[in-house]
Amino acid sequence: MSAIEFRPGNREAVHHAIITYIPAGAAAELDNQDPSYGYECYGGFGLSTVTDLIGGYAPGLSVVEYPEGIGRTIPANSDIIVQVHYAPLMNDAEDLSSINMFFKDEAIEREINQVIFDYWEFYLLPYQETTITRTLYIDETVSMVNILPHCHLLGKSWEIYATTPSSEIIPIIRINQWDFDWQSFYYPEYLLKIPAGSTITATCIYDNTSNNPDNPNDPPALVFPGQGTTDEMFFIPIEFIPYQEGDENIYLGNEDMLLGDVNGDGTLNVLDVVQLVNMILSGGDISPASDVNGDGALNVLDIVQLVNLILS
Repeated sequence: MSAIEFRPGNREAVHHAIITYIPAGAAAELDNQDPSYGYECYGGFGLSTVTDLIGGYAPGLSVVEYPEGIGRTIPANSDIIVQVHYAPLMNDAEDLSSINMFFKDEAIEREINQVIFDYWEFYLLPYQETTITRTLYIDETVSMVNILPHCHLLGKSWEIYATTPSSEIIPIIRINQWDFDWQSFYYPEYLLKIPAGSTITATCIYDNTSNNPDNPNDPPALVFPGQGTTDEMFFIPIEFIPYQEGDENIYLGNEDMLLGDVNGDGTLNVLDVVQLVNMILSGGDISPASDVNGDGALNVLDIVQLVNLILS
């Protein structure tokens, strides 16, 4: 398998979804006990036989596509199982979501592994910003393929990095302005080597004050971890493969990316200029498409370069 995509049918109702596979019939008893379509559960799948997550959905999430030679295998006689979490709505609603599965023409050479870096023992006091930092020990040398920092509406920022046994710092991802409606699996430009004995440190800042326009509680209230939108999460799926020499040269970027296509519509026009100006004014995160002049920063020079690209 090269990719799997969850397509929400009712975007107002679908809060998130996770996809895994199980031995055939492993969920049959739960399904038979519930007269409705599928079966109701809370949090997980209600099973002890769940494997790695192989896909999912959150607002803004794009499909995960693995590079050549890398992917997942699903054993024969497996059931694909999808858990969908529905947000509360004022009126009755229907949903007809679906999944797309994409397959490789050739057998994969290297199987994707996954670790869930999460933390559930915290609470967020009202009228305060709270910083939570957790660490994850890496016991073998790996090449990181992608990472998905995930929290809810109180999230303000993320910073994740690795520290090697020799105290070298390997930056992984920084999200200065968390946006619940714009999440994705983030890929390094090349496979990212993390040596054995390293520690991954993740820090999330939560803003449970009235200054947070996305705060679902007015006035701010005590918030605990949970699956609901008004709960909070510290949840980071990381996909990786065991390291092989030369992994640092395997490109994960989008070779079809159009430089300057800041809004991702496949063309260069004034809308990209507007988006770039907003990113600069708000201190938005840099991306390969937005760093038009390639100096590693977002500033007026990128706007000038983008205008020149459009005019030419």
